[in-house]
Amino acid sequence: DEFVVRLTVDGQVQLARNQQIFYMFAADPAWDVLLADVSFYSAGASLAAAQWVARASCDAAGISGECASVDRLPCFTANVCGACFAGSQGPASSNQADCTVVPATAGQPIQWIQTARFVTGGPNGTVYRVSSGSWGVSDAASQASFELGSGVSGIQLQALAPATDSFTVGLSAFGQDATSLPQYGLYVQSGSVYSSIVGQSRFGPLPVAAGDTLAVRIDQGQVQLAINRQVFWTVQLTTNATRFVADAALARGGATQVVWTGTPDCSSAGVAGNCSALLRMPCYADNVCGRCASGYNGSREGNAADCTPVLASANTPVTWGTVLGKLVASGAQGGITSFGSGGGWGTGWAASSALFAPTLSSSVGGIAFQVQDSAGIFMLGLSRPLTPPASYQTMDYALYYNRNFVYVYNLGRHVFSAYRSLTLNDTYIVRANPVNGLVEFAVNQRIFFSLPLDPSLDMLAVVLAAHSNVYVTPLQWTPRVDCSQAPNCTQLARLPCFADNVCGDCWPGYVLSANGACVPLTAQAGNYVTWAGLFGDAVPFPNGGLERTTTGNAWFTGGAWSLHSFTASSPVSGIQFQMATEESRFMLGLNDNLQDSAGYQDIDFALQVYSAFNVYASARNMLTGHTNFNVNSTWTIRYNSFLDLVEFALDQRVFFRMPPTPGVADYIADAALYNNGGVRNVMWTPAVQCNQAAAGQGDCPAIRRLPCWSNQLCGDCYAGFTGSAGPSNAADCTLVEASVGAPVLWSRLQGDAAVLGDGAVVQNSTTTGWSTAAWGSARVMIPSAVAGISLQLVALNSILMVGLSQATSDLPDYSGIDYALYFTGGNVYVYASGSQVFSSTRVIDLTDVFVVRYNQESGQMEFARNETVFYSMALGAGITSLVPAVSLRGAGGVRNAQYIPRVVCA
Repeated sequence: DEFVVRLTVDGQVQLARNQQIFYMFAADPAWDVLLADVSFYSAGASLAAAQWVARASCDAAGISGECASVDRLPCFTANVCGACFAGSQGPASSNQADCTVVPATAGQPIQWIQTARFVTGGPNGTVYRVSSGSWGVSDAASQASFELGSGVSGIQLQALAPATDSFTVGLSAFGQDATSLPQYGLYVQSGSVYSSIVGQSRFGPLPVAAGDTLAVRIDQGQVQLAINRQVFWTVQLTTNATRFVADAALARGGATQVVWTGTPDCSSAGVAGNCSALLRMPCYADNVCGRCASGYNGSREGNAADCTPVLASANTPVTWGTVLGKLVASGAQGGITSFGSGGGWGTGWAASSALFAPTLSSSVGGIAFQVQDSAGIFMLGLSRPLTPPASYQTMDYALYYNRNFVYVYNLGRHVFSAYRSLTLNDTYIVRANPVNGLVEFAVNQRIFFSLPLDPSLDMLAVVLAAHSNVYVTPLQWTPRVDCSQAPNCTQLARLPCFADNVCGDCWPGYVLSANGACVPLTAQAGNYVTWAGLFGDAVPFPNGGLERTTTGNAWFTGGAWSLHSFTASSPVSGIQFQMATEESRFMLGLNDNLQDSAGYQDIDFALQVYSAFNVYASARNMLTGHTNFNVNSTWTIRYNSFLDLVEFALDQRVFFRMPPTPGVADYIADAALYNNGGVRNVMWTPAVQCNQAAAGQGDCPAIRRLPCWSNQLCGDCYAGFTGSAGPSNAADCTLVEASVGAPVLWSRLQGDAAVLGDGAVVQNSTTTGWSTAAWGSARVMIPSAVAGISLQLVALNSILMVGLSQATSDLPDYSGIDYALYFTGGNVYVYASGSQVFSSTRVIDLTDVFVVRYNQESGQMEFARNETVFYSMALGAGITSLVPAVSLRGAGGVRNAQYIPRVVCA
């Protein structure tokens, strides 16, 4: 063998053997002078015939230096292209397009071209390595090639000695130098076979024995790998090539009986080419369907309609019918484990040998199992039996266990995350409930998620897709859900029946009385919350505290609900609390106690507090809040029976209200924790006492004050009024009348609002919720010498609403502004009490001056830009004064806000 090391004109270092380049890398640009250099490793080593070689000259080889255009290997020197591509034949070297394709013939043994040392061919397509060694020095390619759709689809073979062999055989696109691993191949190693796609093992191992027939073929744009006529892995063809050669790379041993395979014909297999109609696996070739699907009994291969289901029995261990890859059925309790090292979704998959019908007539409802290795990563669940999944993407209802976290997947889609369990004794259940038409996922008889049951699925099998560390036992079939004879669980104040016609535990907030009835355990105002129903790694602390003490950020990893409950008419209205740490992230709120809550999606009225706060209602985001709070801030969530509204407050200042859930009479405190933090000082708050506020009438607006918070006392005076500070019932709120030309003095700041002077107010953060607001300290009388306000924007990207309001509330939401300009995206719109009444696509400028005013001559509210009115509307009945108001959503603000004179145009 003659070896060459040389530097090319374009700065590449090339390594070659017998004038075939096998490796290249870029030269260091700093090299200017080079010398020959040698280092010996062992005694007696030597080299001979070392000589300088001329610089390669290949610019004129082939067509403009490109040899692939004439179907030849690259030029090595002397402007001459190398040998014809494998799969074709012609002169040993040439620059002419004189290579002719050698067409492969189905059923014929492959003739191999020796392309690297130690490789020997033989009869019946045999190719093997004489002595074992490393990859990359013993490779071969076929003399012939095939075109897609030509009647040849690939190759089939047998391993010479599968227990000791180590080789890869497969297909490569025509024109690929066959001195590396095949593009699409089978890797045989020590009694196992793996997929080898572009040199990467994607699936395996599967056991392979002497006499087993392996195949690699391309059919309808997919590469299929098969063993004994059973396809075990498919992958989409990733090249635009239409001609392919057989390709082999050998480290030890090799293959025999290597022949070209024909194009599979399945057009008349089964029922008009449909094998699933016969409950069989797809046809492999010769118009013959495969064996009966896993879970069915019948003839192994054929078109007979003799596949009958093997029906599972409740309360018996699951038995496995198909177990592939690094999986093995273990023990008498339905267990299954993985073996060996490595990981990835090609580690293995399995399907049960029995099935069940998800109907009322079936005795089986699903499966129950325990995980014995907390480091496991796998998907286990229920799926259609006719297409046993080679990956999780074809599993209908899969519980995804990943190192103590549990997710739910549906046909490869992530639909739920994540529930955390900390013990290996937890029992997981995946079951079909034909009563409610749902597939239910539960831990310890606690349903945490459900999906609609596909009505087209008449049979379900147990399926498992492994990634790494599978150790599941016991695993057994569970009885069908039977609650038809259960009593009315709601009337008994119990959770719904889970199985066996038995209601669940008492509702959260209820306890068993001496006579066995569930009765409420009533919360007491001023007492700290006592936590019960702990799940995950939630830990209660003194004074109503609740925290997660371990690391790892995810919902459903920890939480609890209160031991006590309260009713809408009780002396308790809700809860107040503080954050445990600045980094705490959680959801805490009020929940009806008709369900066994496992996460934040079940909390009816919740606050998520983190860097900013959010209001959620049954997992729906109702408000994105601001950042102006700290660990000492006090949050309140309560039911205000006087207003019949649920209120959210920060330091006794309400920032959001919403209607209660109709028909709900009982509430509990409910918490879901996301990270290793939580809440502290969680306390039951007293009922709202406001019916006697404002001189015994409960009518705070009559004395120009904000709504009562509690203790029969109204709040502060309305914006634009002055008087004694609230809480108070003093009827001393006096209107402050605005003066023409005076700047708006912004006051009553909410959220992240900041006043900069000269009528400017801005938001200091990028918070995207309507929770930052401010009001003017003087009012526009109607009629008076003042008509309204003028203003400019601080920045074009400002998102805000600004205008005039009656300000009978201090909620920061823009719906409280009666007449507002809405700025967003460089455009301006008009809103009235939260509803859009005018749309404009005009692009505005920072020099623009905007006006919101009352025109006494026309009786209209007018909206103007640069002294041009673009919209007007009637003034609401009974309005006698308005105050400037602004609600901000994101960074930005207004400047130069000032009071303007009345209109004189008559």
